[in-house]
Amino acid sequence: MILSEWRFDDPKHSLNDYCLHKELWTAFNKDEKQKRPFLFRSSRNENKLSVIVLSYCEPEEIEGQKHIMRKLSFTPVLEKGRYYNFVLRANVIKRLNNERCRVPLISQVSLIDWLKKKLGGAASISFVEVNEGERLHFKKDDKNKGEKCYVDIARTDYSGTIKCIDKNSLLSLVHNGIGPAKGFGCGLLLLRKLS
Repeated sequence: MILSEWRFDDPKHSLNDYCLHKELWTAFNKDEKQKRPFLFRSSRNENKLSVIVLSYCEPEEIEGQKHIMRKLSFTPVLEKGRYYNFVLRANVIKRLNNERCRVPLISQVSLIDWLKKKLGGAASISFVEVNEGERLHFKKDDKNKGEKCYVDIARTDYSGTIKCIDKNSLLSLVHNGIGPAKGFGCGLLLLRKLS
């Protein structure tokens, strides 16, 4: 896998992460039927936008649009029983019964329980800090219906320490992300080994 850091100076990218996702697609295979080959997380400071991207293939630079600050091959070696610092931005929601309707979770307890469930047998939480992130509301094209659909994403930022229980399961979460709305900058689990 490839871990890269991107910088955008164009203020238009401050609109929403869905527009950013579409822009990032252009750095990879342009076949929209292909599974998304990357996860990303953005952070904004005034008119500057920084993006961390974890991808299955090497991204291409697009002249005049963005540039890659750093790019490196990423092959994490995880160890059972070892502790790792982590950060995660997630769209923390639950489905209401058998309906298609999804609602965001709000309480600290439910947000932490959601993360524990998603980590499953891969890792246990030693310490976690939960910060409610921005709420995203916008319309996007629904390719199946040929019309616009309304998108409501409630992002939550997690940081803390986890203990690896099953290294293969945890590695799968790093590669595939956690939770929904990955096309909107959610799901990228970043780990750093505790010294």
